[in-house]
Amino acid sequence: MTQKKEPTGKPAVIKEVNIGLLKDALLRLGQATRVTLARETGISQPTVNFLIKELTQKNVVLNLGMADSTGGRRAELYTLNLKQKHLVSVIVRKDALEYCVWDLELNRETEGIFAKTDDVSYTGLLMGLLEKIFAGTDGIESVTVGVPGAVSDAGQIFAIPQIPEWEQFPLKEYLREQFDVNVTVVNDINAVAMGYLQSECKSACGDATRRKELIYLHVTKGGMGAGIIVDGKLFGGHGSFAGEVGYMRVADESIEERLLQGKDGERTEILARVVTNLICVLDPWKIVLGGGVTEKQAKEIRQKCQAYLPMREVPEFTVIADGIEYYFLGLGSLGLDSLDRELKLS
Repeated sequence: MTQKKEPTGKPAVIKEVNIGLLKDALLRLGQATRVTLARETGISQPTVNFLIKELTQKNVVLNLGMADSTGGRRAELYTLNLKQKHLVSVIVRKDALEYCVWDLELNRETEGIFAKTDDVSYTGLLMGLLEKIFAGTDGIESVTVGVPGAVSDAGQIFAIPQIPEWEQFPLKEYLREQFDVNVTVVNDINAVAMGYLQSECKSACGDATRRKELIYLHVTKGGMGAGIIVDGKLFGGHGSFAGEVGYMRVADESIEERLLQGKDGERTEILARVVTNLICVLDPWKIVLGGGVTEKQAKEIRQKCQAYLPMREVPEFTVIADGIEYYFLGLGSLGLDSLDRELKLS
């Protein structure tokens, strides 16, 4: 009988990789036997048996007892202890930081607000908040931070006029060095888009496979931006600049300049043209409008889109008055998605 080949390398590193694979499999499957875990991860059966025993003793994994018999010897079922590990989400605003601590089922455990004062930098405020959370919470696996600016794939912030202190700041790298956990930094509008998608997927009725392309358009008096979901994932483009629709040009002005100068009727027309162009490029399942767009404005925008496009190509429209719940859910889901990603083998 041919034995499975274990990956070679430093034993401690290989052990951590294998533990990450087992935890990821249990998170994905919900519950599984040791035989199933060996098959799903490609780890040899003796190694799975040894690691599951160790993880059970540490209460990282729970023994659910015997599985139902399929005709042979009954096997023990195991599941990840989702209450032992935690995720931290932080929303950075100009005047405050809002935070939430989740378990691995995305149930909220604690939340709160830290107000910004002039005598503390944003970095200092964030560090103080996270230090307090880490001191009072065991098993933090990841930190996800939402910011009002663009974020590169490496977690460097740019185009963030509300917080000049963080212009070109490598926040992801900085936090990883300070806390040694998985860190994700994401644009605020992108996080809301992902949160809305996750909310829809949870409550989906009918064909959920359609719910993969989505545009969230956030419009305020001072500007606009878009969160774009393609194939169920955030789309950032080559330079993480996708969705910065305020820079789009109309004649010799940017969209944001036209919106600032326009009256209500003119603003509605501008938004309708932006949405029409986005529909032509991405063909989304739904357009979500927020930031200050009213139901009346959304109806008018959709009617104009119907005049510009074939009727069947105009998607559903939805308005969200307050995106905070979607914002937090998006951060939580992105943090959950990041768990053990770096330990997975290609």
